[in-house]
Amino acid sequence: ESVDFVAALASSDPLSRAATDRFVLSGHSFGVHTVWASTGATFDVEALGAECMPAGTCTEAELAVFAEGVGDPRIVAAMPIAGDIDERFFGDTGHTSVTVPMLSMTGSADGVDGAAQQAQVSPPVVLDWVDVAGACHNSFAIPTYSCDTIDSETASRITWTFALAFARVHLLADDDAAANGIVDGTMPIAGTTFHAHP
Repeated sequence: ESVDFVAALASSDPLSRAATDRFVLSGHSFGVHTVWASTGATFDVEALGAECMPAGTCTEAELAVFAEGVGDPRIVAAMPIAGDIDERFFGDTGHTSVTVPMLSMTGSADGVDGAAQQAQVSPPVVLDWVDVAGACHNSFAIPTYSCDTIDSETASRITWTFALAFARVHLLADDDAAANGIVDGTMPIAGTTFHAHP
């Protein structure tokens, strides 16, 4: 809806010049669920209904939205950061309908198991994984609330280096050697370990 809002802005609004027909999506922590859903992962509607219908916390209309899915074909690549796919939402196979390249980022001082996520979804999902030494949960989003195992400036630099290179390659089809080297792991970034999808 946010992208649709920007697309509908009047031409006098500076944001109206933003390209909205193709974009890269990222999500941090719980936002990782949004990334998977928006890139086309299908929901396990039966499991969701079994959990929420008896409790009265969802309606048939809401379950119908889950059944239809919320994938956006304008997303050309995505970054799930400091989180993993939740089988309570998507079941064992919901990820198999995701066809865009993905780059997962996790920190060694966080509880998210990037290796397990990569093993769970690759293949068929093209999900590369970057492990950032010393990064904790908030290192990727709110550096001022980060941890003492990594300098917040270093964490921000690493996050933006990967995010911008990933967007340049997949959104802009940039053939820059450095950007492509970062995205395919052939140009190492200090403090990180790059794991290509199997």
